[in-house]
Amino acid sequence: MEVSMADRRTIIRRSFRRYQEADRKTKTRILNQVMEQTLYRSRAYLALILRQWGRAHWQAGPRGPLRFVAGAPCSVRHAAKSLYGEGVRHALIRLWYLCDCMCGKRLVPAIRALLPVYERCGELKVSSSVREKLQTLSAATADRLLREERKKVRTGHGRSYTRPSAVNLLRQIPLRTFDEWDRTVLGQVQADLVGHDGGINGGEFAFTCTVTELCVGWTELRPLPTKARVWGMQGPGGDPQLRALPLGRPRHRHRH
Repeated sequence: MEVSMADRRTIIRRSFRRYQEADRKTKTRILNQVMEQTLYRSRAYLALILRQWGRAHWQAGPRGPLRFVAGAPCSVRHAAKSLYGEGVRHALIRLWYLCDCMCGKRLVPAIRALLPVYERCGELKVSSSVREKLQTLSAATADRLLREERKKVRTGHGRSYTRPSAVNLLRQIPLRTFDEWDRTVLGQVQADLVGHDGGINGGEFAFTCTVTELCVGWTELRPLPTKARVWGMQGPGGDPQLRALPLGRPRHRHRH
């Protein structure tokens, strides 16, 4: 026979006051009765519960003293109210696809800049309340609202082509993110390989070596049959005209 925790708490609540006020002989009798009803296996543990039940204890907490009451009813946790309804979520999903499925940190600034453009072009129609919430959305909230939609379009292998063997090398290379570049200085480039896998990254498929100069925004693109090193050094077919840019010596061109 099993006794639920709620039933045990009810039995102890009816008995702890008599136990704390009784003499030694009466305590033994009450303890025997409660132990038989609750089916606790440890007599010492049950005696500790009966002694401490209903008494307050103070402990040091991270923000000051904390008061604990043994046996106090648990506070009822109410479900958090959702600030963003289905209207915001559907509009966000539409914007996510229009922005080529960006991550939340890139998507939120893009929404603030492009939402009026999409509305003028007729790509999206939203109410004023939905528009206001979309423009104040945080990156973490955007990622949370898009979690289920991402699962629908995510492939089994992911979209990154970086292999574990390159992780140690990546840790040795200092990386800079969005606003850490000084865009007034010429000669700084960002380079990456973009895979054209059509959503399935198994087998062989073409890549594009993309190198962008950050000051003037000049971008060089070179097609590669695969990501093999030989294509990055020589270009397809060994043609020097199709040679990919060596990352250590980027070419700079100025806009006229």
